[in-house]
Amino acid sequence: MKKYIWLICILTVACSHTKKTAPPQEKPLSQFGLEGFSQPDYSIAKKEDESMKLSRDVYESCYNTSAQWSYKFYSLTYQSDGLNIRAVVGLPPDFSTLKKHPLVVFNRAGNRGMAMLHACSFRMLQSFAETVPGAVVVASQYRGSVGSEGRDEVGGADVNDVINLVRWAESTGFVDLQQKYMIGWSRGGMMTYLTLKQHPGVFRAAAVIAGYTDLIYQDKNRKNLRKTLSELVPDYKTNKIASLQSRSVAFWPEKIADPILIVHGTKDTRVRYSESKKLVERLEKLGRRAKLVTYRGSDHSLNKDYSGAVLQMRKWFTEHGQATLPAQTVTPQK
Repeated sequence: MKKYIWLICILTVACSHTKKTAPPQEKPLSQFGLEGFSQPDYSIAKKEDESMKLSRDVYESCYNTSAQWSYKFYSLTYQSDGLNIRAVVGLPPDFSTLKKHPLVVFNRAGNRGMAMLHACSFRMLQSFAETVPGAVVVASQYRGSVGSEGRDEVGGADVNDVINLVRWAESTGFVDLQQKYMIGWSRGGMMTYLTLKQHPGVFRAAAVIAGYTDLIYQDKNRKNLRKTLSELVPDYKTNKIASLQSRSVAFWPEKIADPILIVHGTKDTRVRYSESKKLVERLEKLGRRAKLVTYRGSDHSLNKDYSGAVLQMRKWFTEHGQATLPAQTVTPQK
């Protein structure tokens, strides 16, 4: 009798091991803090952003015409230095929480509520995301913007808003830690340079469109930007030169080690084309992987050359996304 009982036990254990384990299940997006995209308050956005001369009808048209993009966009509120910061997250058509997707981080232009990302930005965000096939795209609105806490410092502590958004993406489990890329435009270019300086080796490659490289020059020659810097840079009145130099890659190009593509129009009246040209020349002398793409006659917005610039970024990211590299994350938060 004992032999039969022993045999039954063996068969029971064997059968239990042959049972198929349940396949992993998709996780709800709410688990990651993603919510349906919500617009900033129109009245506040209009007051804060004189450059966004878009009516409420235009905003709503962009928001409701989903046929303009295949990505799905969500709002995210995440923590950065104890502050609630708003961000936009775009998920590709083939998105799955069970897959590992490349990551594209976009650093926006403007300051405070000026040039905030909105529904009309979706097409742009999708085009940047598509520079890396199947990528998730994330973009911080930065502290001090409408709906975010804190005070914008234009390249000060707000750089942590970029870093902490990357930390959030890394923590989700659906981002490929070996395939992270960064794009920045104008002020966002400055944010890109600062992020690469503080966290070398985290991104496969980066691209900057007309990014600020020398705020000393900007402070001397652009009254409107000088006013912004005087309002937002914490040490502007007491230690202006050091504060502006710390935000200006022209004074520390040796700190940029990652492959970087810089795109600039020759008729840019906000950020001189010569700034990007000089930076690339210095990076090349340092032996860095840097490239300048010039669009003759284009302004700060790249006019009709935007599509060409996106194609150049895609080529650059493809070129620098092939080799197998060890997974790297941003420095753990203390």
